[in-house]
Amino acid sequence: MRTQPPSGPRRKFGKATSLRSARQFPWTKEEDALLGTKPDRVLARKLGRPVGAVRCRRQMKRIRLKKVWRPEDDRILGTRTDRELALLLGRSVTNVAWRRKKLGIPPKAKPRPWTASEEALLGSRPDAELARKFGRTLVAVEIRRVALDRPKPDAAFKIVKVTASGGRGGPPAKSVNAKPGARYCTWTAKEDALLGEFTDDEVARKLGYSVARVRRRRHLLGLPSNNPNHRHWTKEEIALLGTRPDREVAPLVNRTLSNVRYKRLELGIPFRNSNYEIWKPGELALLGVLPDAEVAHRTGHSLTSVRHARTKRRILSVRQAAPDWQPEEEALLGTRPDAEIAARLNRTVAAVQLRRFKKAIPSWTGSPSA
Repeated sequence: MRTQPPSGPRRKFGKATSLRSARQFPWTKEEDALLGTKPDRVLARKLGRPVGAVRCRRQMKRIRLKKVWRPEDDRILGTRTDRELALLLGRSVTNVAWRRKKLGIPPKAKPRPWTASEEALLGSRPDAELARKFGRTLVAVEIRRVALDRPKPDAAFKIVKVTASGGRGGPPAKSVNAKPGARYCTWTAKEDALLGEFTDDEVARKLGYSVARVRRRRHLLGLPSNNPNHRHWTKEEIALLGTRPDREVAPLVNRTLSNVRYKRLELGIPFRNSNYEIWKPGELALLGVLPDAEVAHRTGHSLTSVRHARTKRRILSVRQAAPDWQPEEEALLGTRPDAEIAARLNRTVAAVQLRRFKKAIPSWTGSPSA
């Protein structure tokens, strides 16, 4: 067996030379036979090859990295739990359990038998609570409860077993609280009495059920809904729509705000809100034609409302043309600061500066008292 490259001492290969070294030093049959018997890093040191080359060769040959069971490994099977041995041997729990069962070695911890007191509590409390109390797994509690034909004592469902039922494969329950063909009923007479008397949301909160489950039970019994939003609108209720804000109409008709708003929009009734200024078609026609201040003066709306109504409809504002420059105004340019000239002529500073630039008049640099 060749343990070193044929030329000179052992060479140190890197990742970049893995493929090149494989071409220079072909693999022998003896080296291929060792692939998978030991970790790639250990085998790489033994063969004098880089780890990447060993791993690439093993994967190309489709050889899985096997960990052979040694006699000393087999002797400790059953002396500890499978989980402890898996951590000790560096294997999975499944692999340790498979090897132990193959050799016919019983497990270290045998299943603890169920006592009469433990079986008496099954079905009276949630499985997770009993698992913590018994010191057992949740799966073990569930399997034992199902084997004893005990119903699941989930607090969210409150299963009540019908006394007329005959266990597994027995006749269906003869009760109003049970579905057709069912052997268990999940609703009591007191819980059914709440259906239709309160809304589904209120019954769900009282019983700890979901709203969908309450609604499904009510439909099964054929009971009408007590939700005020599901009843028909009367003529008196419709007459109130649009006479005052929806928030004030909702408590008068005993409905939600969204239900009132939906019905008003469905009938095409305009809303009524004293805090909102309603624009008429004639007033909207003035937007963009006259300045905002003039529209506010004519319509009685605030200037902010006029600007909001115009920008909401993407209407451009009317810009008032600045008055022409007079010779006496131009004579003042450059004699005083631009801000002072703008205040005296009732113009903007930018307009004064632009006019002075066009006339090639230098800015004023003297003192204010000059």
